[in-house]
Amino acid sequence: MRKPNVRGFTLIELMIVVAILAILSVIAVPSFIKYMRRAKTAEAVEQLELVFRGAVQYFITPRAHASGPSLGGLADCRFPDPIGATPASSCCDPAVDTDSDGRCDSADETVWSAASWQAMNFEVKDHHLFVYALESQGANDDARFRAMAHGDLDCDGTSSTFTRGGIGVAATGTRECAVRSSSSLAVFNETE
Repeated sequence: MRKPNVRGFTLIELMIVVAILAILSVIAVPSFIKYMRRAKTAEAVEQLELVFRGAVQYFITPRAHASGPSLGGLADCRFPDPIGATPASSCCDPAVDTDSDGRCDSADETVWSAASWQAMNFEVKDHHLFVYALESQGANDDARFRAMAHGDLDCDGTSSTFTRGGIGVAATGTRECAVRSSSSLAVFNETE
């Protein structure tokens, strides 16, 4: 009986395969990490759009004075009152990330009970990566607001920041309110 000729890979063939895998990993791994970080920033874009719409709706909705000499008269056009970072600390903080997944937990619904978030009908019900805040000031044509989202996507101390804002435009006498703004976000350290 004759033995079949069994032949394996040569050393050169194995070295070529290893070289190809090394080149692919050098190219693919950084791209994969970059795409993952960009996917994480989609949350900020989506949620800031909701905050923006809520603030604009609040500004353009006519309100009457509830007391005083102007009782029943139209009130000034205003954005909701400013509100600081919500939740109060980074999503990397164990106080808001009890399961250590790098995201703020959604269990504490009282975080979003502040009057300004309620006025804009805004809350984040799922685990999230960003902390949200609202700055606002003035009334009528002097009114301004800026919604912000800050997130430390890899818990290294550097935050990605997204902002969107607007300026009030109010017709004097009639109190017809409108908002002028850019349709895009201002982004800093998008993928940190």
